[in-house]
Amino acid sequence: MMIGARSLRAGACGAYLAANKRLPDKQWFVISQGTEGQHPSRIDVAVAVERGKPTQARVAGEVQPVMKGTLELP
Repeated sequence: MMIGARSLRAGACGAYLAANKRLPDKQWFVISQGTEGQHPSRIDVAVAVERGKPTQARVAGEVQPVMKGTLELP
């Protein structure tokens, strides 16, 4: 899986929800975004909580390439 900025924010969002006791009552929850920009994505998030505090966030999903390129460094 390719991890992008959206995935990183999704994990942070899950940790925030856990810290504020707002997690859904299921193991995984879904963040959907990008439909307005014609690049819809679905990000699955799970957060492990111990003693009321988030200890680990897991993020899963699929990617759809929108461009391809090459980077050359000096």
